[in-house]
Amino acid sequence: MQLLFQLFALLIGCVFTFSACSSDLDDENSTYEEGYEETDNSENSSTTVKPSNSSGETWSVFLYLCGTDLESDLDTGSAASYNIYETLYGDMSENINFIVQTGGTKQWLSDYYELDMEVDPNKIQRWQVTDDEIILIDEQKLASMGSEDTLSDFLKWGTTNYPADKNMIIFWDHGGGAGSGVAFDEIYDYDYLNLEDISNALYASGARYELVGFDACLMSTLETAAALAPYANYMVASEETEPGAGWDYSSWISYLSEDTTITGDTLGIKICDSFMEKCASYETDSMATLSVTDLSKIPALCEAFDEMASQMKGISDDVKSMKSMKQAIKGTEKYGEIPDNNSNMVDLGDLTLNAKDVLPDTAEKVIDCIIDADVYHVGGMGRQKGNGLAIYLPVETNEEQLDVYAKYSAISADYIRFIESLTGWKAPKNVVIHAPVIEEGDEVVVDDTRLDDVATAATLYSSNYNVRFDMDIDDNGYLTLNIKDGSDIISEAKCNMFFLDEDSGCFVYMGSDYNVNINEDWTKLTDNFQNTWVFIEDEACEMLAVDVNEDYIVYVVPIKVNGNRTNLRMIYSYATEEYTIAGLWDGMDEEQDFANRASGQLNTGDKVEFIFDVYDPETDEYEEMELGGFTVNGDLRVEEAELSDGSYSYCFELIDIFDESYLSDFAFFDVVDGEIYTSLE
Repeated sequence: MQLLFQLFALLIGCVFTFSACSSDLDDENSTYEEGYEETDNSENSSTTVKPSNSSGETWSVFLYLCGTDLESDLDTGSAASYNIYETLYGDMSENINFIVQTGGTKQWLSDYYELDMEVDPNKIQRWQVTDDEIILIDEQKLASMGSEDTLSDFLKWGTTNYPADKNMIIFWDHGGGAGSGVAFDEIYDYDYLNLEDISNALYASGARYELVGFDACLMSTLETAAALAPYANYMVASEETEPGAGWDYSSWISYLSEDTTITGDTLGIKICDSFMEKCASYETDSMATLSVTDLSKIPALCEAFDEMASQMKGISDDVKSMKSMKQAIKGTEKYGEIPDNNSNMVDLGDLTLNAKDVLPDTAEKVIDCIIDADVYHVGGMGRQKGNGLAIYLPVETNEEQLDVYAKYSAISADYIRFIESLTGWKAPKNVVIHAPVIEEGDEVVVDDTRLDDVATAATLYSSNYNVRFDMDIDDNGYLTLNIKDGSDIISEAKCNMFFLDEDSGCFVYMGSDYNVNINEDWTKLTDNFQNTWVFIEDEACEMLAVDVNEDYIVYVVPIKVNGNRTNLRMIYSYATEEYTIAGLWDGMDEEQDFANRASGQLNTGDKVEFIFDVYDPETDEYEEMELGGFTVNGDLRVEEAELSDGSYSYCFELIDIFDESYLSDFAFFDVVDGEIYTSLE
């Protein structure tokens, strides 16, 4: 909302003034078996875990079910119980040990699905799912599901008591990508597993995993894959946020039961396809993603990425190169994003393709390695630029998130140095970067690099540059912004529009868009205002462009649904020139830094209210207000239509390579009988 403060401040000067708790419960009814040894992964070492027998017939599947509010929320919860319910409808083979650990939520709603299991939120409980029932097999005292020790304890216990040819671990909960982690325990103040926690726990378990899955948002990242590579063969995860219904457990369990000799890549493909089919049945497939990654290819990809990061660091003090890099980032597919609230996850392949002209020496190798590691990926119509793996890239600077990334997720010291030059953030002291590498005999080892031993990047400073522009109206009546100085550092341009409510005297923010014309050398911008805006069910909305590429734009529209604040995602296709509703999403949790699981689609009978940011020039304040709305009755009508007669205010916004914004003066469009009259005063 900082931008809106700037906008409103400028408006004042215009002629039209717009201006937790813990528990010490006893360890009862435990069937816990001793017999494993403690391991230490604090030093560089090759993997000493027992290799899996990929051609064998037996599987042990461990579901780490951290329920959080996805389970406990009375309005939107019971998602964990629903997925357990699905497991009972899979044809479970006797060759599969399907073991579930429950925890991390204030209450379980398993009664809603008439599950024959009494889940106690005050204990860690372990269950075995058979072909027709769920059996309680172990209980432990309550502990944080976001603790490395809790995960390690479960995996040691599970692999000791349920040995199999192939092991699989599934992390179920919210996810936050490489800037945080997964399994946010709501009992323990949303304590979560970072990537280093997961890596250490897998190492400590002494077992190798045929497949590691994340039924959670935003976890298909290069950093996640690097953390798993020494200890597992394949990964299944989503680059984007996941719909709340999650994977289709009955489908892939039945598929595995038909032939338990299959390997993790084959099973992963089935998980992807059945997931997309399930999403389509809920009409939540437009923004869905899931991918299978061959973890044996990750060390080579990490090496190639580190080389590319070194080249990125090397261009950090070159204005022309940094402008090209920032434009590449702008056009890269982004995940978990709404304005001022981002996961900072972007597709690595799309980024590399967009930046290959500015990174000619290293980009092709990274692209080749991504293709090699990508076993399979799926994506909805609004997620066609993904290549299976995301990377953390701070589109929006969040210093706390950056600190977490540097300490627990980063795989390249040069990349951290590049991020420093990009954002102005400084990494904490004593950071050690972990990356998997291949040594002789295809042995995967973890290579450690002290960040303090790596030179910082040369940096450009905004104080050395000046941006100057003026605005006029050309002979054809179009607004024109003429950039006199600083065009070499301007990397992005868009427009913002307001509507003047004459009854109240307030200005209603209608949103931002990239619908401006820019000449080749970025010295002249021209408006493309055609007296139209996007209407949903015949009502105008506030729409904000959050993801832009050459094929489509993803917008978010702030709304309330039955009184609850959320966002409507919307996709505009350049090919069809049509808008598609892509579902609801609550956004990233602002306090805990995880992605709220997508809320699904609007349903018939839902009451929708549009939310606008409204500025009152008399009080010099703004507030969110509900203005207009509708009740859902079938498919929504979304179209561009003419605006009603009235007064509209418009300004250009420039963004430079330092992420600083420059706002033009405001121009005014008075629409009378459909005719547009443009003025600067």
